[in-house]
Amino acid sequence: MIKIIKNRQGRKQVSGFYFLGIDFYRLFLNLLLLSTFGFLAWFGIKLFGEHAFDAVIGSVVFILSFVFFIWLWRHTKRNRWRSPGMKLTVVCLIALFVVTAFAGVQPMAGYKNETFSRITTAWDNWQSEQEQRRIVEENRKAAEEVEAEQKEEKRAEFDKAINDLTSPELVAEYMKNNVSYDYEKYQEWLTGDFYWGFDTPEEVFNGKKTNCGGYAIFALYSLLNAGYNYDNFEKNRTNAAVILGSMGLDYHDVHTVLLYVEDSLFYIIDLDEIKGPFETIEDAATASLSTWITYYFYDIDTEVTKTVGKKISEEERSLLLGKQVVRLVNIIRKERGSSELVWDDKLYEYSLAHTKDMAAQRRLFHTNMNKSYAGVIWIVRAPKPSELDLEPPEITASDLELETPPRCPKCETEIEQSRSFWGGYVWKCVKCGFHKRNSDSYYREEERARKIAKRDWEVYKAQTRH
Repeated sequence: MIKIIKNRQGRKQVSGFYFLGIDFYRLFLNLLLLSTFGFLAWFGIKLFGEHAFDAVIGSVVFILSFVFFIWLWRHTKRNRWRSPGMKLTVVCLIALFVVTAFAGVQPMAGYKNETFSRITTAWDNWQSEQEQRRIVEENRKAAEEVEAEQKEEKRAEFDKAINDLTSPELVAEYMKNNVSYDYEKYQEWLTGDFYWGFDTPEEVFNGKKTNCGGYAIFALYSLLNAGYNYDNFEKNRTNAAVILGSMGLDYHDVHTVLLYVEDSLFYIIDLDEIKGPFETIEDAATASLSTWITYYFYDIDTEVTKTVGKKISEEERSLLLGKQVVRLVNIIRKERGSSELVWDDKLYEYSLAHTKDMAAQRRLFHTNMNKSYAGVIWIVRAPKPSELDLEPPEITASDLELETPPRCPKCETEIEQSRSFWGGYVWKCVKCGFHKRNSDSYYREEERARKIAKRDWEVYKAQTRH
């Protein structure tokens, strides 16, 4: 039926189709507004989430639908004086959906069953996750308990082993039989750029592999437990120990040992070997690392308690560098089971002279370019490049120079020259007594030897280019 009612402004207005107290025009507006909102949600998901429609056409449809929804919402708002209201409409729709769903009416019953199935699945999954978390937590606690028990057992074994090590000899013997040097990590340290610090005594005991610092700290811990004192040897001159770290010319030229004193004499435990006695700490440091220029004392917490350094000349620096090379080579030879190289001062002098010769000629070679001509040795030199040259120029044959006077073929001492009574010249070595007669002076022979050196250099350069 049609009713004449007053709106909120007090004006008379014809209502829509009115039946049983329900304004079906308002009901239509409510249902249309809810349907439009549902369409916007569904279409937005399909368009922007699943890309199910063409982007241009879908965007146009979505915008038009949104504009229509805004207009419909405003129109419905202007008719809010009508009944039923939006809240009542939504409640009635929900109630209708629930009743029909439980009454078995399709498709609401299917929606209800699917919803309940999802809720049940989510609940089961949540309970399963909680159960899994409970099991994981119980396993973690059990693992922690087992780990704690194992730590206690290892700690008891560690304490027992330490208590049996009551002297430096027993400590060195134990490390010889139970600890090995970690050569693999040493190679990584040589080629890498990381700090290879001290292992703890327990880490050395359990891991069985360590570096020189690990050997030293295990030995210090054992001797302190046996009653030795930690000291810089300023108070105690017997039964005292400290970690001695020596450092040479660079970061990798380092070594660490255990230094202890008995009856005013010093000894070191170098890895698993006892060396000594030594009169001074400097002697012990030299036995530990012959190339040392600084040594440090470390306590059981690896804190530095004393530092001592020494000044060195360029000659000493060159000597230490050579000894460092030999020491590093010996570490690799020892790892591979080869015998160690022994330092020889005479060979060092020869190698240093050869190195200087290569530097003077600005090239690497096993045999030098010195020429044997006219029964003597001629030293061949190349000009030294300027320090300002970023790229030194290439040496040509015309750059070569020969030293005058020549050298003795036996001892390489400079030759003395004097005129002979019978004509010609006498060349004589004042060191070994070598002498010979020659028709021309060595100044004339130097010109001939230079020609030979130039030609040999040309041949050498031609070979190296190919």
